[in-house]
Amino acid sequence: MSCLLLLPPSPPSSNRFNILTAAASPRAVSLNESHVEEAALEWFGALGYAIGHGPQIAPGEASAERDSFADVVLAARLRDAIQRLNPEPNAGGADRPQRP
Repeated sequence: MSCLLLLPPSPPSSNRFNILTAAASPRAVSLNESHVEEAALEWFGALGYAIGHGPQIAPGEASAERDSFADVVLAARLRDAIQRLNPEPNAGGADRPQRP
């Protein structure tokens, strides 16, 4: 299962997301990628993030957001986010992000 996630600036404080706490437990804990992914999806959903699954936006789909899987940045989403954060950019500035 693939997903799109934007990372918030700080990690959760809940111990259920702390892998080190689980690993330090006296009993063996089986932890695999799907456990981590499910926990992360739940956490991001609780924070208000919209969770989208990769196949829904894959190239060739009706709602495709990239031309190929080699496109790791979803350019339209990036431009929309820049526009929301900077509603009055210089002409064409949203297409040319600059370093501070």
